[in-house]
Amino acid sequence: MHLPHQRGPLHDLPDTPEAYDAVLADVTEQALARMTPEGNLEHPDCVDDIGDTSLGVTSLLALAWQRTKDPRLPEAVRRSLAFHL
Repeated sequence: MHLPHQRGPLHDLPDTPEAYDAVLADVTEQALARMTPEGNLEHPDCVDDIGDTSLGVTSLLALAWQRTKDPRLPEAVRRSLAFHL
């Protein structure tokens, strides 16, 4: 099953902690690059699930902060959560 915005099947990912860390790092960089100054993380082409993407990516940024302690992430999570709420 593929969701409309899913880029590939999840079962094709290697099942190792290193692979998950690499995917999380990639998602983190993409999210930080596209976050608006207001904290919006929605994809610009999103028209049918406003809010869902933002909250999910905010959760991933919080997980990344917990795992990596990247100093850029607490402010990004705060802004994104404030935007979402």
